[in-house]
Amino acid sequence: MAEQSELNISRGVYFMNAGNYSKASIEFLMAIEKNPSSMAYTMYGASLYWMGDNEGAISNYDKAISMDLNNDIAWQLKGISLARDMKLKDSLDCFKKAMEINPNRGDVLMNIGSVYFSLNNITDAISYLKRAIKVDSSNSLYYYQLGLIYFSTGDYYKAIENFDRAYSLKSDYEDAVLWLGISYEKSGDIKKAQKFYKKAVSLKPYDFFARYKLARLEKIPKNLENIIEPCFGLTRNDEKGGIPLQISYSVSKFDSSSDYVNPATKSLYENLIRIDENEDATVSVDIIDRKSTR
Repeated sequence: MAEQSELNISRGVYFMNAGNYSKASIEFLMAIEKNPSSMAYTMYGASLYWMGDNEGAISNYDKAISMDLNNDIAWQLKGISLARDMKLKDSLDCFKKAMEINPNRGDVLMNIGSVYFSLNNITDAISYLKRAIKVDSSNSLYYYQLGLIYFSTGDYYKAIENFDRAYSLKSDYEDAVLWLGISYEKSGDIKKAQKFYKKAVSLKPYDFFARYKLARLEKIPKNLENIIEPCFGLTRNDEKGGIPLQISYSVSKFDSSSDYVNPATKSLYENLIRIDENEDATVSVDIIDRKSTR
């Protein structure tokens, strides 16, 4: 039964990687039924987390840990779930336990740095991100996260250095490219800012935040119409000094499965959380539900 359980775990991991968390959870449950191992509970908890059941995820991580106190993955994932509930100090304890068990995991070191950053402990945040980079200097995410921390402190040159390193390691890293543009704009180098905003748009054409940033600097000349038009319409608003944005989606068939995420919702969320906190933004959402006559 243990061997069959391992097979279910492997299938579950496959579905997790494909983003089908519902099917993954079924496989992990089957693994638990055949052999209730610490790893089976860990992975079942992970599938519940991605399905939005954070409480259920933590419950299963606790079961996994009770069976194996040295399960560093369960400790780490519990830390992520606790951080999601904003229980940052408890989250930090879990990450440190995972680090104690396996000190050579760069992702755990990054997690610790991220929590310290959320707690406004910039010194320790930078220290742990640098340790993560030392463990794996080829991981672009670690440089990106370190860049965000430096950006928050106003050290735009170090932010640029780290975003650039992330981009050099992963040439299609659109977030790193976008933040390179933002950092160059903050440091006063408008030409380089424009360059990286254009690159960000080329990498991710429907990132309307990148297009907004580019449009602000380019002042919407005619030669940018072919860049702006595919995503949203822009018109000047000289009275208020702003640029209204409009993004439109048409969905003919709605998938009601638990795994479905509406593309408009996903795009809106991903871009709103990246608006500069120093910029004013008014968000208006209109939804038209046109019922089928068939």
